[in-house]
Parts: sequence; structure tokens; C-alpha cells
Amino acid sequence: VDHPEWVLPVSWVPTHDLPPLEAVLTTSEGVEVRPYTAGFAAMVHGPGHDPAELPHLGVALMRPHSRGRVRLVSADPRVAPVIEHRYDTVAHDVQALRRGAELARELVSRTAEVGEASWSTSQHLAGTAPMGSGPEAVLDPTCRVLGVDGLWVVDGSIMPAITSRGPHATIAMIGHRAAEFLAT
Repeated sequence: VDHPEWVLPVSWVPTHDLPPLEAVLTTSEGVEVRPYTAGFAAMVHGPGHDPAELPHLGVALMRPHSRGRVRLVSADPRVAPVIEHRYDTVAHDVQALRRGAELARELVSRTAEVGEASWSTSQHLAGTAPMGSGPEAVLDPTCRVLGVDGLWVVDGSIMPAITSRGPHATIAMIGHRAAEFLAT
């Protein structure tokens, strides 16, 4: 699962000397409207990394119903798995994103031209190796891979459900707790 995001380009002048994201509007429907001052590459790599990465509005769904799928296509670890995000497989999700995009357009329509939305990701993937005791669990409560000695997974994939906000603090907490497990 992920927080699917629609990206709407805006005609704002790029401001790479400002933080890439200073404010977020959250609706009661669980949609975040994010006014980015630069594109994602600039956020990750710093200003000037990609001049095509312009300001945009992000409209992200924080409680999605859609679920993706990861499939192995080979026993060879050098062969990439097939990742199917499947963001548009639940009509409710698409409708919520559409309403969020309409709100974003309304909020900035007097200050900027807003382009057409395109599918993107918040890069908050979770749940591909969930911890727990249910049939989907592949990890025990200490992050150990079931049935494999000496192997732990410590990242967002262990969360059986996605957080309703950005997962960074939660994943840091998971790392700290896992470090305690590994130290014993």
C-alpha cells in the first residue's frame, strides 16, 4: 500500500532557495494538499539537480483503499520484481483524489495556472513484508523473517497497515526498536 498522489503543475516561479514543502492542508476525507516549491528530485538531491523539476501541487490520499502487489518473477535476486501500484483500482480513492485536486485548483486559481493532474507517489510504500501473527505476516514481532535464521527486515515494509501521515517518524521508531532486539 502507498499514499497515491496526483501531481498538478503550477505556474509559480521556482524558489529553490526555500524549503520544498512548508505547509500541508489536510481535509476531513484524509486528503493532503501539498504546495511544493520544487520537484521531488530537488527535494532529494538539492537545488539545481533537475531544472525540469518545477513547483507543483501534490494531492495525496492518506487512507487509501487500493492495494498494490509485488511479485517475484525469478529466483535470481538480480531480476527486479514486478511492482503493481494499482492506485486506480478503487473508485472511492480516485474520486477522493479528484475532489482534492478540485480543492487545490480552487485554492490557487487566482494566483497561478494549474495544469492537468498526473499519477505519482508519496513514496510511502508499506506492507510488503508485514509483521504480525496473521496469515499475511512474514516477520515475527522482533522483525525476524519467519523461517530464515539471521535475517531481519527493518523498514516501512513491515507495517501491516500504512500510517495516516508521512511514515518517517514511525520508521525511525521501528529502527530504534529493532536495534534493541538485535542487541540482545
